[in-house]
Amino acid sequence: MYYSGLKPLSYGFLGNVPLAQLTSDIREQEIAKTRQAFKLCEFRGVSLEEVAKLKAIGIVTVNQMLAEFVERTGFDGIAPLPKELRNAIIKARHLPEAAQY
Repeated sequence: MYYSGLKPLSYGFLGNVPLAQLTSDIREQEIAKTRQAFKLCEFRGVSLEEVAKLKAIGIVTVNQMLAEFVERTGFDGIAPLPKELRNAIIKARHLPEAAQY
């Protein structure tokens, strides 16, 4: 299979939306062949109690957890990276307890 040096989304910026979609689809298919879902119990800092609660509602892997979140909330963006999340929490802790309008 031939892959150019351009990233798939580059084709969209060049105005070739069909090619951007095709390369994105090919990329997803190739990734899906080797992608392995992480079990929640393998994540550092996740307690066995939390894993048991999620397992009780049918969630065992991170993919299932993310899919459930997207379905429940209608979230259509991308999840923040851990560092972005940590920084957002640090900044939020410095906000006043109540906002005034």
